[in-house]
Formats: sequence, structure tokens, C-alpha cells
Amino acid sequence: ALLGLLFLGVAGRMRAATCTPTSVRVCVEADDEADLYVDGLLIAHFNYVNWDSSGVVPCQTITNAAVLAALADGGTLSTRVHNIGSGEMWAAYSLDVNCSSGQHSYISSATTGGALGYHQTDCNTPPAAPPGSGSTNWYDTAFNPSGWSAPVVVTGQTWGKPVYNPQTGAVLPQLSYSNT
Repeated sequence: ALLGLLFLGVAGRMRAATCTPTSVRVCVEADDEADLYVDGLLIAHFNYVNWDSSGVVPCQTITNAAVLAALADGGTLSTRVHNIGSGEMWAAYSLDVNCSSGQHSYISSATTGGALGYHQTDCNTPPAAPPGSGSTNWYDTAFNPSGWSAPVVVTGQTWGKPVYNPQTGAVLPQLSYSNT
């Protein structure tokens, strides 16, 4: 059984040459729930949606000035995935950044260069901090992870709804500590 938490961190990479963000559409599907941060700022909380549910993948439009400024500076995205029950533990996400120029910039679970993940098996509330140094909180930019590794794309069967790339329409990969 896969119990515990999965922590993912990846440097955000805006694709537009210059982008002054005006808003960002964030979609996250995670089994069972996820919190998404940029440079230590909570963007939002996202709950799981099963494949046969009438619900849709949770998306939110964010206009918070501090979050937009962090994205404009190429901020670091951090995700905490909480596995409430036994079974799958993964996350897939897309960020469609609207720029003041009318262009868009995209960040997704398909563009994870430099990403690191950590699987923590304790389910305490609140959970113990994952290993690292330099900051109190694992999602702060000053945090230096220790014992973390690159996340892998899940290739086994999953039961959550897919997240689609807002630029291409392709299904985005689900990331975890294990591919099954």
C-alpha cells in the first residue's frame, strides 16, 4: 500500500520571451489531494476526482499579485500530494499563464527539468518535515532537499481524470516516486 506524502519541487520555466503575468489558470489532479506553491506562496488546494465521477479536474484562475510576480521571476513550484488511503499517489498539473502582451506561457508536469521528489511514508497530521536544510518549510526557496530524487512518470493503471496540456490538448503525465 502506498501511504504517506509525495513532495515535488520544480523550477518554473515560462516559455514566452517576456511575460508580465495578468492571471494564471492552474489545473491539478492528484491522488488523493494536493497543495501547490510557488516560491513558498500557497497557490491553492486541489482534491482528487475519480475517472467515473461527474466532476471535472479542479482548475482555478489565480490573480494574486504575489503569486504572479513569483511566476514572472521563474519561481519554483512545489507540490505536496497527500495519499489519504492506500493505493495510488501521484500528481499531474498545468499552468496556463496569461501575459499582458496577449501571449501565453505554459508550465506542466510534462516540463519538469530539474524536478525533485520525496516519498514520505508517515501520515501524521501535520506530517514530519521531509529531509533537507536551509529553511523551516520544504516549499520555501531557501530549502535544500536531502535524499530526494527525480520523479518518474506513472505508467501503471490510475483512476483519476486526466489533465490536458492547455497548449496542445495532449494528456499530461502523472508524476510519482514509482512508475506503478
